[in-house]
Amino acid sequence: MALLAINAPDAEVAACYEAALALAREVNAATSELCAATHLVGLRRQQGQATAAMALLQQIYRVFSEGFATPDLRAAKALLDEPWQGA
Repeated sequence: MALLAINAPDAEVAACYEAALALAREVNAATSELCAATHLVGLRRQQGQATAAMALLQQIYRVFSEGFATPDLRAAKALLDEPWQGA
């Protein structure tokens, strides 16, 4: 998110989110993976390219069976519940 604050190119920001996703998967950190995916969805929606990111977020969200009151899961659920154009 710091890269967004300094207006870094979208490709650079997306690469960082992708790297965060990969690292979270490698160390089996589902909450970190969910957080990175949530941010990636936000970026991809701004770019009109949310379809793959939303599918990824749905896949990660389904892994959880508890903790739905936590901020990360609530943010993910809010994104998943929003109407979107499949762009």
